[in-house]
Amino acid sequence: MKSIKTSVQHWPVKGSFRISRSVITEVGVVVATVTDGQHSGRGECRPYPRYNETVDSVRAQIETLE
Repeated sequence: MKSIKTSVQHWPVKGSFRISRSVITEVGVVVATVTDGQHSGRGECRPYPRYNETVDSVRAQIETLE
């Protein structure tokens, strides 16, 4: 039986990451774990607000794959 679980982690940026639009000191990351009961895999992504992505919208998209 396939299962997909997601969680949100907040990863600090060493110092800060500065671009013309903003300064980032922490990154919200969506972590997904997929298992079929025998094998599992894990991946992560950083949603980009510039493309109207949030951790909640990305989690919702991933969870539709269940």
